[in-house]
Amino acid sequence: MLSEEKIKRMIRAAEYESGQGIEDLKKVKFSKKDYLRSRIIKSVFYIVMAMLILMFLFIIYDYKNMIRYGDTIYFESVIWPVLLFFFLIGIPTFIVTAQKANLEYDEAKSRSLEYLDALIELKNMIEEENSDLQNEE
Repeated sequence: MLSEEKIKRMIRAAEYESGQGIEDLKKVKFSKKDYLRSRIIKSVFYIVMAMLILMFLFIIYDYKNMIRYGDTIYFESVIWPVLLFFFLIGIPTFIVTAQKANLEYDEAKSRSLEYLDALIELKNMIEEENSDLQNEE
């Protein structure tokens, strides 16, 4: 028999699986260290791309002088602003990324554990119902 409580639990489980649960289960399938590392690697990639774009824009802006004085250009004049950008923007970005990823993982883990507990309770309810039906026969 279908009980109202069992139906409510099934609906909540299905809503979680089709909504927030998709993202949570993607995060929780990794260990916490691996999830943090992947997020930091993405952050490093984006910062490096930003640095390359910054260098490219600097070169485009000053291309006439680079062509005119190409033999006397010191690449330190390009490298120092990029390194400064990396340390002023990159390092704080990595710290914030790690903290945010840590928080996201913990929240996803707690929600997925609640979901797992709900599934276990639902399974127990079904087993109790089945045992009651077998005892009646």
